[in-house]
Amino acid sequence: MRKTFKQYDQENPGIYLEFKKIALNLIAKGRTHYGAKGIVEVIRYNRITASQGYDQDPENSTDFKINNNYAPDYARKFMAEFPQYPEFFKTRVLKNVRQ
Repeated sequence: MRKTFKQYDQENPGIYLEFKKIALNLIAKGRTHYGAKGIVEVIRYNRITASQGYDQDPENSTDFKINNNYAPDYARKFMAEFPQYPEFFKTRVLKNVRQ
């Protein structure tokens, strides 16, 4: 069973820190909009390529996994922390809250 975003975020606090750093960097460079899934992919790439395990055995590495379904949750968390950027991520209205 998939963990709730709240559980996952508590167990992996570094992911949000990296997500926030990338989003703020994009804003500082003049971006007014970007996709949360794009940022998740950058985090995934950065962590996989920095991993020793992946370098040694890329086909069987279990180093870093992040579910793309958490991307909207990271976007909402970012927008709650930085309300001055309400349009940076486009989000849909939630039918069921998965917190």
